[in-house]
Amino acid sequence: MPTYLLTWNPEKWKWNHIQESIAQVETDGFCFEPWSVGVTKKICTGDRVFLMKLGEKPRGISASGWVTSDTYEDKHWGDNSKTALYVDVHFDKIIDPSQESIFSIELLQDKIYSGVNWTPQASGMIIPDDIAENLEKDWAKFINHPVPVRQNDYADEVNETKTFNIDELEELLEEFLNRWQIEDVEKMTLQEYVSVKNKDTFCQWIETKTRVLGSIKGMTSIKFGIYERKDPNEKPKNYVNDNKYSWLRAYGSNRNEVFEKVKKDVLEVIRFSVSGQFDKIDDIILPDLFKWKIAFLYSNERLIPIYKRDALFAIARHFGLKTNSGTKISEIQEVMIANKPSDKNIYDYMIELSNRFIKGDEKGLEERKSGNEKRNTKATRQASTRRNTQSHKRTINRSYIVEQKHNKIQEALKVKLVREYGEENVLLEEDFVDVKVIQSNYIGLYEVKSSSWASDCVREALGQILLYSYRDQDKRVKKIYVVGQYPANEQDNGYIEYIKDKLKLDFEYLNVELE
Repeated sequence: MPTYLLTWNPEKWKWNHIQESIAQVETDGFCFEPWSVGVTKKICTGDRVFLMKLGEKPRGISASGWVTSDTYEDKHWGDNSKTALYVDVHFDKIIDPSQESIFSIELLQDKIYSGVNWTPQASGMIIPDDIAENLEKDWAKFINHPVPVRQNDYADEVNETKTFNIDELEELLEEFLNRWQIEDVEKMTLQEYVSVKNKDTFCQWIETKTRVLGSIKGMTSIKFGIYERKDPNEKPKNYVNDNKYSWLRAYGSNRNEVFEKVKKDVLEVIRFSVSGQFDKIDDIILPDLFKWKIAFLYSNERLIPIYKRDALFAIARHFGLKTNSGTKISEIQEVMIANKPSDKNIYDYMIELSNRFIKGDEKGLEERKSGNEKRNTKATRQASTRRNTQSHKRTINRSYIVEQKHNKIQEALKVKLVREYGEENVLLEEDFVDVKVIQSNYIGLYEVKSSSWASDCVREALGQILLYSYRDQDKRVKKIYVVGQYPANEQDNGYIEYIKDKLKLDFEYLNVELE
């Protein structure tokens, strides 16, 4: 993967909001900034960048990040009458040279860094791979952070997902939900949340055990809000540390107080996900990578399991969403959901998007460069030898989870219909019908489904509700309704209209929101 050197001279451009940028990195794990790249057009999504601070001393590396766009033209940063080339950068580390020591240019005089002009006139110089590898290691030591995972590793993780069939992925999700029911999260201790030695912690499940349900590798353990250090003596800069744990400053100064706040945020993410209120997740302090993985796991497979920001922003732009520093992940998820084909499950859809927009897949990369974004990728699902055949105790099964969601939707539907038609006209579970509404000139039959997508609800419900309609001896007209939690998107509506037209079948799809 190419690594490039960007430059910054405070004498020419004042980074007046640098402290705000640093604070955002500490809280979210990244900070978005557009940055000029001189005349080079080769930099593209997924490339690694280091920022060289020039001008008055101190001079040296003061930031690092990942490119999240190809080059584009915009107004010149110093002269509005001109234009300049830019890329979007998600900085993962920023040092204010007026407040702290930076990776001094003197450190780059070592022979392993020879052959590179570390004081170029403009941004956009490529750093040879062997030199970039050494710089990455020395930079990681300097800022006291692990060497970051290269973004192209994520493509390998996507390929790993392909080796699982859908049943196995759903079984893994079920296993997670069995282990970490909301009641378990409410009662968990700090040691059950995150621990160096315990492999059954909440964070271990989120990051490692469910990795094929979407990877969150690539950011340090600060993504959990609070974490136990492997080496208690290595206390990272920019975070609050005690003798054992490190955490985000925004959460406070006391370990126990911090954990309670982190747990409160985790529970809020879970509850918003269960109810489908995804837009409320954006403002929660937990870093995006972590909280959106949690959100997916509790979303009833309603979100797309892609969490890496470079991929998300590339996908968003592909679907026509203009991105900037204020773009929210819930907006990107909404766009992806709206464009999910009704005949694809979320895992096939995730693999298709990942192949097209995550760097590391060379065909997808060439497609992005050429602008040909119409390749129709079909995920191959292979039989897996990974299935665990050992017996294990389950305190709950997926059918129970589905039943609970079904019951919540059914109860919310009843409340809605009682308000509209009166309690005496609304019947629950009569002759196996989920909800029946009695009117003088018709009978409404409502079949509730808890699937994540309107098209899935329709597929599952129609056979049942047509049978119930056939069995009903009442001579009044039957009006048929399929009910789910989420509104139909454009893809769902296309499928529903196709069914109505081809089968000459009159029915309606309704969604009922859960509190």
